[in-house]
Amino acid sequence: MNFTGVIFFLLVLTQLISCKKDEEEPDVIASFTFQVDSADFRKVTFTNQSTNFSALLWNFGDNTATSTETNPVHTYAALGDFIVTLTATSTNGKLTDVYTRTLTVTDPD
Repeated sequence: MNFTGVIFFLLVLTQLISCKKDEEEPDVIASFTFQVDSADFRKVTFTNQSTNFSALLWNFGDNTATSTETNPVHTYAALGDFIVTLTATSTNGKLTDVYTRTLTVTDPD
């Protein structure tokens, strides 16, 4: 093998060694719990329990504005059943997961 061949071989070998496989991003898992305020039954504190996320979008199911807060507090104007949806998005924005729960707002009296 001549000198040029050796150099070429080393360049190719260097490229092969330096190529890394893209690490897969961990799965995003959206989840939350909620607690109704003891003094105001329409006020609900939501606690995010999602993993591997960089952004959140809350929909409280009552046709009000969405929220991007991590742990929002939302006050419902009416009684009833509301479908609350949390969408969690991964760091690179390519993966999302959606978690939905039904929340019933009732007067305890």
